[in-house]
Amino acid sequence: MLGPDGKLSTEILRDWHRMAPGLERILAADQELDEKQRTGALDMVAVVLPRTVRLYAAVAVLTLGPDKKIANAVRELTPAVTAVLEVITARPDKYQPVRNRAEKALGEFRAVADQRG
Repeated sequence: MLGPDGKLSTEILRDWHRMAPGLERILAADQELDEKQRTGALDMVAVVLPRTVRLYAAVAVLTLGPDKKIANAVRELTPAVTAVLEVITARPDKYQPVRNRAEKALGEFRAVADQRG
């Protein structure tokens, strides 16, 4: 797609026949990205959102309940879980530390719940 001098010129840009292979590759990459985004959106709607609704329903019940230690543990767990939802489709290097934080918060909540049970 580049000219003999190795540069992209306006003549080359106007020559659609020469540009077609490059444009096709760009469109294919764009379509693949859209496909991944659609898959991520479907996963969010079908799996993550229903579970999130149940989580927040449980959070409301436990936070407003009479047991203050459980309520405090839930208040500390909730932001960690919410952070996971924000990075659920991120690269592993961004997702994993957030997930580790949520798992730690869940472990702390379980410890408090086990003491109460």
